[in-house]
Amino acid sequence: MRVFERSLDVAQTNVGNVNTPGYAKQRQEIISFRDGIQAGRVISSRDLYNESSVWQRQSGLGAANQQIDTLSQVEQALPIGENLGVAASLSSFFASFTQLAVSPNSTSARQVVLDKAQTLATDFNTTANRLSRSAQSSEQEISSAVSRINGVLNDIAGFNKAVRLDGRVKEDGSVESRLYKSLESLSEYADFKALPNEDGSVSVYLGGQTLGVIGDSSYQVHSVVANNQVQIQDAQGNDITGQFQSGRLGSLLNFRNKQFATYSADLDTLAQTVADQVNTTLSAGLDQSGATPVQDLFTYSVVPPNGAAATLGVGPLAPQDLAVAGATSPGGNSNAFALADLAKQPSINGYTFTQFYGATSAKIGTAIAAAKADQNTETQLLTQAQTIRANTSGVSLDEEAAYVLQIQRSYQAVSKLLTVISSMTDTIMGIIR
Repeated sequence: MRVFERSLDVAQTNVGNVNTPGYAKQRQEIISFRDGIQAGRVISSRDLYNESSVWQRQSGLGAANQQIDTLSQVEQALPIGENLGVAASLSSFFASFTQLAVSPNSTSARQVVLDKAQTLATDFNTTANRLSRSAQSSEQEISSAVSRINGVLNDIAGFNKAVRLDGRVKEDGSVESRLYKSLESLSEYADFKALPNEDGSVSVYLGGQTLGVIGDSSYQVHSVVANNQVQIQDAQGNDITGQFQSGRLGSLLNFRNKQFATYSADLDTLAQTVADQVNTTLSAGLDQSGATPVQDLFTYSVVPPNGAAATLGVGPLAPQDLAVAGATSPGGNSNAFALADLAKQPSINGYTFTQFYGATSAKIGTAIAAAKADQNTETQLLTQAQTIRANTSGVSLDEEAAYVLQIQRSYQAVSKLLTVISSMTDTIMGIIR
């Protein structure tokens, strides 16, 4: 009867945790032997394969969510619109040469060109700085993700310690649910493998390779910046960055170490090509006094970590210093037309300046669209994995009711048996007397 009472207690615990996240139903093991039955272990219905499927999908969803969050910030740094950012400044700058060609000796028209050049340089600087801030933000988020991972590893090590001190802890369904809730939280940030041990503890390997937890010891990871790349290092200082391919951390590393460099390089290429072609064209003309110019309109530096976009500036030119006349026609406007015509030339990989900028922005939009598609797919797959897990190990009130009824009938049968034995005992004692 005590065995059945313990079975009812376990069923009651299941019912009490029907809404507890991560809880897996348990059953009291009943061992039969020649003289009766006895209570064995409390067995969890948790299935590691189903848990791993949920972790995998959670990791994929975390990566997609993070990709959307990160690239949305970058998209704001490279806006496309009639009056927005570099694209608008490029159009306005080259249009000012068309206007100058109408009145090539107008001081005010020349000053407009210089003003538009300064606006263009400023917009390049602003865009480059916004991109840099997105990289800095990703570094901070990487650090936060690493701290979150380390915190979960500590929690798991704490669970392992509790299990080793008191074996009954591993049979406590609520404690086990907290452990697996922590593991599911970890899967949002990084992919890993969790291996249950015979003593009830769990070993965790980040990326499936790097030891994160064994026994009651956790091995912390940390992030460092080296050679303008973010590295994740293990407790011994080994570079394990390549092991993080999924989860929020994997997405952040991919952006900071790969995608950001591509977008930044494109912006620098555009800034440098515009500056070089404008300066080269101006150097072939004559200024208002009929002399060859000695000062470039645009200046920039390519000394790391700053590139042409971040350092683009305008030289100390006066309106009369602009060489808008052709070399053979002092006081004319042929060079102004040549400068305006640069806007139409396919100068970068078959693109005009504005087309190249648009293509760079389009890369980001395409990446966001792909991430949203991944998000939708991973959400569906995660829901499916969670449903399979719930069907396997979740608590069903109908199932528990049927189980309680079965135990109750067994309890009643034992009670009836005891009644019969008691009656027989009384009868035998009466005969003896």
